[in-house]
Amino acid sequence: MPKNMHIDNGKKQSSRLSVKAVLIVAGWTVLVIISLLCFLTNESRHINQLAIKEARANFEKDQAFRLWATSHGGVYVRLDEITPPNPYLQNLPDRDLTTVDGLRLTLMNPAYMVRQLNEQFSRMYGIHGNITSLKPLRPENEPDSWQKMALEAFEQGESEVTGFSQIDGEPYFRLMKPMLVQEGCLKCHGTQGYKVGDMRGGVSVSIPMAGYIQELTASNFRIVITHFLLWLIGLAGIWFVIWCIRRNIECTHRTNESLLESKLHYDNVMLASNDGMFELNMSDMTVRYSDRWFTMLDYMPGELPETYETWKKLLPLDQVEQIEREIMELIRTQQRWSYEFRMQNKTGNWVWILVRGYCVKYDTNGSPLIVVGAHTDITERKISESMLAARLRLVTAAENCTLKELLRAFLDEAEKLTYSKIGFFHFLEQENIVALQMWSSNTLAKMCNLDASGSKYQLAHAGVWADCVREGKVVVHNDYASLPNKKGLPPGHAPVTREIVIPISRNNKMVAFFGLGNKETYYQEYDIKVAQELADMAWDIITRKQAEIELKQHRDQLEELVRERTNELNEKNTTLEHTIARLRETQSQLILFEKMTALRHLVSGIAHEINNPLGAISSSRELLEINIRKLVNSIENVSQWLKEPEGDILADLLNYYTTSGQNETGKITSREKRAIRSNIAEYMSDNNIADAQELAIMLVELNICKDIEKLLPLLRRSDIKDILHMVGCVLDSYIACNTIQIAVSKAARIVNALGGYIRKDGDQQNKVLSSVKKGLDNVLVLFHNVFTNFVSLDIEIPADLPDIMCYPDQLNQVWTNIIQNALYAMGNKGKLVIKVELLSEEIVVRIVDQGCGMPPEVKARVFEPLFTTKPVGEGIGLGMDIVYMIIVERHNGRIEIESEPGKGTTVSVWLPVGN
Repeated sequence: MPKNMHIDNGKKQSSRLSVKAVLIVAGWTVLVIISLLCFLTNESRHINQLAIKEARANFEKDQAFRLWATSHGGVYVRLDEITPPNPYLQNLPDRDLTTVDGLRLTLMNPAYMVRQLNEQFSRMYGIHGNITSLKPLRPENEPDSWQKMALEAFEQGESEVTGFSQIDGEPYFRLMKPMLVQEGCLKCHGTQGYKVGDMRGGVSVSIPMAGYIQELTASNFRIVITHFLLWLIGLAGIWFVIWCIRRNIECTHRTNESLLESKLHYDNVMLASNDGMFELNMSDMTVRYSDRWFTMLDYMPGELPETYETWKKLLPLDQVEQIEREIMELIRTQQRWSYEFRMQNKTGNWVWILVRGYCVKYDTNGSPLIVVGAHTDITERKISESMLAARLRLVTAAENCTLKELLRAFLDEAEKLTYSKIGFFHFLEQENIVALQMWSSNTLAKMCNLDASGSKYQLAHAGVWADCVREGKVVVHNDYASLPNKKGLPPGHAPVTREIVIPISRNNKMVAFFGLGNKETYYQEYDIKVAQELADMAWDIITRKQAEIELKQHRDQLEELVRERTNELNEKNTTLEHTIARLRETQSQLILFEKMTALRHLVSGIAHEINNPLGAISSSRELLEINIRKLVNSIENVSQWLKEPEGDILADLLNYYTTSGQNETGKITSREKRAIRSNIAEYMSDNNIADAQELAIMLVELNICKDIEKLLPLLRRSDIKDILHMVGCVLDSYIACNTIQIAVSKAARIVNALGGYIRKDGDQQNKVLSSVKKGLDNVLVLFHNVFTNFVSLDIEIPADLPDIMCYPDQLNQVWTNIIQNALYAMGNKGKLVIKVELLSEEIVVRIVDQGCGMPPEVKARVFEPLFTTKPVGEGIGLGMDIVYMIIVERHNGRIEIESEPGKGTTVSVWLPVGN
């Protein structure tokens, strides 16, 4: 509504309010009168219904009692004035009985019993009841006029007659129902010609209405008074409302403009939105829906009740509890929430819904009270997601499945996406030949016992499902049973209620088609779209799969040819490999021989060059030692010129140092030297020796620390410092000669070790008798510097170790390679153990290091040529390969390695002792 029109209407409201007030008062009066009449009518109807219920209750009571008596064939009671023998049962021989105690009994039939009961009940409560008939046995049971009318109505097929009449001038409500003959009734009425099931008469109940009429009069009075008071209260309320309306009308006019703008904005948003809105009251579960909520499901607005139950009825039957439970959990735990589920539209198809909700109001306990939200149709999105997932599954399955398995997987996916229950796939071959390829899994498992996979027949013999080929388009039969041209189904075929058949064409030629059927609802356009997209994608995968199968067949044939040719080549390669192996072994031996020969020449030259200067040094040392001894002798002769005992003391001192060569000064710590110097200086000061401190220092340096009292005569000489200096020079010269001797001996041992390491030992093409211990000693000399300064060596070699036939120079190379690897693994630090044992007929050499160890993958490749863990430039990976060749191939021995990361490595070499 335009804004100015809304303002004009607001002004007219005030002027029309008075007229409306009069109309409202009149309407209220009419409404109260109508309500009064309705209440009076309902009260009268209510009284009548009470009378009817009371009559029926009494009738049912009498019937129950009569049926009970009938089921027992009557009851024997004591004979008295009130209950005389029934004259109508005199034809029964056992009507009257006498007990052994003399008590007389008579038989009461059901009618007799009910009559006495009703007579007593009538005297007590005024309710009359009796059994009557158009042909009564007892004259007292003759029907009155109303009862006769009811009995005649029963003859016409009526099952119950009710009405009002007077009895003895009093109003009564009367009810009568027919009484049918039962087996027990024939005992008394069989003589009247009745049969079981005949209408014998009727049972009448009469209820006095005097009390009901009195109650109705009092109730009507209360209703009139109540409506009069209600009418007055309504008039007061109308006046008050009119007054409030007049008072608020101006305020309403001021707010209407802003409210109108908000409403127009809200309406425009709702029109533009494609969502169905709802509002849910959690306290009483009442719901309000927007128009779009209905049209989203193909219903007209208001066509469904706006209730919570309406929403539940549209959910999948087997998922109602789960969806409701999960949504309610979201409402309780989240202010804003969303959820996806399916709903059934008017046509019976399923629509995917995304519901988003927001709790706008909570109760005092913090529980959600009012929830608003929107339903969005996401069917297309879910179909796209399902199609994408199906594509992915089929593409994945195509890698490992056979063609038949792939076809079945395709049909299963198509069934799932269209909610179908059967599916089949056919190839269309030349001359319109149909070839059945596959049923879906569900069809074979639950619906079809027909195994026709691979069968072929003419298209002309096919039923209506092949119309897609004849017409060249998609065929949809939503009512298969009514099709006029169907040819029936073979025995064991799956029953069909509706179907959709999709043709597959390539290059304007139909190559295959597949069908889906028995969807619970009609097939729609989106089913056709989904099936066509899936069919095109499936055919591409099938075509590729067929190409892969053909390619595999060609590849298998080619591989067979290659395998045959390879076998021929392998036979030739085997011969060639044996020849190459022999050449490689010969080459390795030649290379090793050449290396060792070149190394012999080099070491021989170096040893010769080193031996010459070593000989000169040794000769010079001997000459120097002779001259020093001559000098000492000269000094000893000079000491004879000294006074006694000074000369003897000096001679003894020189003889001690030149003969024993002791110089233990280096074995005394600095602190000990200072203490000794202090003691000697103090002793000499006490004996009046001049320059005691300086002399103490010279004596300690010469290691003259004992028997100082014997030197006192010599220490008192004025030239004692010169004498001590001369003794020190002689001592240093003698020590220097000893050092030269030790160095020359060590150098000679190294040269000898090199010579032993590379000695030729005659012809190395043949083994020679040699000592393993001697070879190890020669190798260890070369590593003397490492063992002296960084690595602790622990070696155990038995003294009675026998010599063996071997290639000594090659074994030296084995020990060298193993020790070098051990030192590298240890980082030239730690402890190296070499243990040699004689076990039976073998010598075992074990070299144990404390290095980093080897993981299994490295240990497995230790003897592999060119394999190394060292950086580039530090190794080429041939050391252990050479070790293996020398020990196993050259010496018929064996080699084992035990190693774990972080626990070091043990290399064990077994060498046979025998020739």
